Amino acid sequence: TYPYHSPKDISLDALVAKRDSVLKANISGEFEGSYPCTEQNYGLLYRRVQLPDEEMARAELRGLWKMEGGAMMGGPFVSHAVVDKAAGKVFVFEGFVYRPNEDKLHLIRMMEASLYSFRPSAVKAFDPGIILKARYTKGF
Repeated sequence: TYPYHSPKDISLDALVAKRDSVLKANISGEFEGSYPCTEQNYGLLYRRVQLPDEEMARAELRGLWKMEGGAMMGGPFVSHAVVDKAAGKVFVFEGFVYRPNEDKLHLIRMMEASLYSFRPSAVKAFDPGIILKARYTKGF
C-alpha cells in the first residue's frame, strides 16, 4: 500500500515507478546487484477497470518483467491497483510468472482470478459473476 492523493497516483508512470522500486528493494537476483524490473521496450497494457459493485478506482497493468544486472530471466506479469478513498490508500497486488519454454497462459489466468477477488474490508461478500460485468477503458 501507499498513500492516495489524486488519480495521478494510479497512472501508468506512477504504477511502473512504484512497481520497480518495490521489486528492486525486495527481490534480488542470482547475481549481486541483479533485480527484477518492468520491461518497457515491448509495450505495457494499462487500463482502468470499473466493477459494478465497486465505487473505487481500479487500474490494471500488464506486461513483461526482466532481470536487470546480469541474469537472463523474464516473463509476464499482471498488476492491479485499487484505490480506497476512505482509507486514503492505494492497494497494489500482482503476480508474475517465470516458466521458461513452457506455456504460461493458464498460470496468468489463475493469477487474474485471484487479483479480481480482492475487496477492501468494507466489502463483505464477493460475487464472481461481477467480473463478467466489468467495464474497461481502452488499453494503451
